Amino acid sequence: ATQGYFYALSQLQAKLHFFNLMRFVLVAGNLILLLGLLAFYEEVDFRKILLTQTIVSAVLTIMGMVWARQNRVWEGADHRKQPVSWKSMLRYGVSHHGTVVLGLLLVNFDKVALLNIGTIIEYGFYALAFTTSRLIGALQEAVSTALYSRFAGKDVDELSHHVRVAFRLTFVPMLTLAAFGALLSPWLIVWVYGDSFAPTVIPFAVLLFECVIAGASWTLAQRFNAGGRPGLVFMRQFISVLPVFMALPFLPTENIHVYLSLLMLAGAVLRLSVTMAIYPLVLKETVPDVLPTMEDCKAVFRFLTRRSFG
Repeated sequence: ATQGYFYALSQLQAKLHFFNLMRFVLVAGNLILLLGLLAFYEEVDFRKILLTQTIVSAVLTIMGMVWARQNRVWEGADHRKQPVSWKSMLRYGVSHHGTVVLGLLLVNFDKVALLNIGTIIEYGFYALAFTTSRLIGALQEAVSTALYSRFAGKDVDELSHHVRVAFRLTFVPMLTLAAFGALLSPWLIVWVYGDSFAPTVIPFAVLLFECVIAGASWTLAQRFNAGGRPGLVFMRQFISVLPVFMALPFLPTENIHVYLSLLMLAGAVLRLSVTMAIYPLVLKETVPDVLPTMEDCKAVFRFLTRRSFG
């Protein structure tokens, strides 16, 4: 909980220096301690792994407290400004944390359902496909975090413009990358994990698209989140969750791990559709374009050439 608190708090820093440092320490710390366990113990059980994760979490919490104190994050309120009413603060908090809870349900309900409906082997195939497919979403996750950090509480028009640009520049290219990954998955999965994991291929290919579409939806949702309207994010999350949960009992039990991945894809498509519909229906703005414009391509080219030669 404290680790997540400082993750959220560090996103208030526009350049995300401490946020990125925390993520690096999390990965590097767990890796170093895990390698230490493998070096000194013949058998490594979950208790030892849990202990290493607790140590890393404690280090991150201490780092967060030092950072917050040095940057005066916990300073008292500015009395020159109008105080925020407790009702609006409570409403904002309920919307924000309700979105988090629904997000946790969406991320984990499939695994819980599979444990109850399918076999442990199908669960293993699906879990491997799910975790491996998340690698493709790293770029979109970074873009969404940067949008929130830079534009939260600032000019809404500028936020809307940059959200649209980020969506156009990432959605179709990442879908194309997902298509290549899906085409290569019969050879890629077997090459990395072995012939016995061939049943992972189909759910992995499907979940690649699910991850990209869900990431695109979350990028567009930063218009509501960073714009101070988390209630819209909660509404979009709630609308998309219900049909997925309702369809779960009707899935065929044979090859459940494949059908479950298709259900997750359907949920991601529904979330993206609802998110795009909110723009004209609620915000009275045009639906975001999907394809990059010529200006977008020129901006990317200028950025890449400046990085390469300047």
